[in-house]
Amino acid sequence: MQVSALTLLIGTLLNCLHFPAEDYEALITKVAQHCNKLIKKPDQCRMISLCSHLFWPPKTAPGAGEDRFCDSDRVLECMQRALKIAAVCNTSLFVEILDRLHYSRI
Repeated sequence: MQVSALTLLIGTLLNCLHFPAEDYEALITKVAQHCNKLIKKPDQCRMISLCSHLFWPPKTAPGAGEDRFCDSDRVLECMQRALKIAAVCNTSLFVEILDRLHYSRI
C-alpha cells in the first residue's frame, strides 16, 4: 500500500512543472525520507532508486524549461544508498538499480 502510494506520488511530482525550486526541493526531500523509512528492504531499495528521478527530472516533459530543479549530488546519494541496501538484501536488485540509473540520463 505504501509502495503504491509513494510510486504515484513520485510520478505526480515528476509531472508538476510549475513549482518554485525551493518548494519542489522540500517536497521531494520529504518523499525521499519516507521512502528511506520503509520496513521491507527490497521495497526501500526500489523506492530510493525511483526517488533519484525526482532530483534529475527529464527535460523532455512537455513545458519543461531550463528552470527545473536538478541536483546530481542527490541523485548519486540516492543511487549509492540503494546499492548499499541491495548488497545486503538481494543481489538481483542490482539489475533494477542499473536500469533506473540508465534511464535517469545523468
